[in-house]
Amino acid sequence: MPQRASDFRAYVRRVAFDHNSREVKKRKQSPEQGELENERSSRGKERTGRQIVGATEALSVRALASRAGVHHQRIDEAIKAGKLRAKWQRGRRLIERLDAERFLKDTEVTRAVRATRKTLIKAGKAKEAETFRKRIYRLKKSRASDESILEAVREAYKKTNIPRMTKLPSK
Repeated sequence: MPQRASDFRAYVRRVAFDHNSREVKKRKQSPEQGELENERSSRGKERTGRQIVGATEALSVRALASRAGVHHQRIDEAIKAGKLRAKWQRGRRLIERLDAERFLKDTEVTRAVRATRKTLIKAGKAKEAETFRKRIYRLKKSRASDESILEAVREAYKKTNIPRMTKLPSK
């Protein structure tokens, strides 16, 4: 007999209601669902696990992280900071496609700025890198558009005559 209350409740559920039985119970399907399942299996696209309804409208945190090229914890931090909206659906945190695209665009610009600054520092132009950082800060503070920030990145490359290490996002 379990000693703790939570263990005892789980024990009672398991014994009385047989919730944790190892038998796989077939769920009842309508004739249309049965036909769809047969068609899927004949095409080699058998259903695996739970499929999320409307998966084309939203991305999971890990899918967005792989698209952005960042760790999934950075996406979680953006959600917690309020920079990215997400919703819970079937135990997964999903991000709507429009919000994901906006986030990807924002991170592209940020990554281009960081790469430019890093390139300037590696080239031994620390003073120019600091000037560039301040200029970007002022642009962001004045709520400049992404295009104007990218233009500042392009100008930094032109002024310093350093070859570009990363591809800049297109306009």
